[in-house]
Amino acid sequence: MDIPEKTKQIDVDGRTFLLNKMDAQTGSLMLLKLLKILKPLFKNINTKTLDINLEDLNLEDLIDGLTDLPEKDFKYIQQNALKVVQEILPGGKPFILNQYGEFEALNISDNVGLTMNLTIQSLFFNLKNFFPESLLKSLTAKLNISQQN
Repeated sequence: MDIPEKTKQIDVDGRTFLLNKMDAQTGSLMLLKLLKILKPLFKNINTKTLDINLEDLNLEDLIDGLTDLPEKDFKYIQQNALKVVQEILPGGKPFILNQYGEFEALNISDNVGLTMNLTIQSLFFNLKNFFPESLLKSLTAKLNISQQN
């Protein structure tokens, strides 16, 4: 049995970050919220090969899931994803967000691209064990998701 990966170091925009695991309760609720959003993807999974047919994916359904997401759910997802991310600096490793949801790391609060990148990578890192590896490989290859490390 493989030892679960508890942290992962990544490089984004010339900066180094450390992804940490969420606690099990937060991760479980996060998974349920994300499954509702990602439901259109699951309609296109070949259950025998666990391959995703993106050609038949209704992007409108997927976008509706994202745009219909209440602000409180989005904030819950993003804040909990960023609370477990640290920036690796010579003087220490500050968390991106503190326990109150306020930015601690410098030059991130106004950087939407970096914030979304870290959110997605944290979610992927924390929830990847729930999905079969072959399904994730299929999805990331077809969506060209870059897992920088």
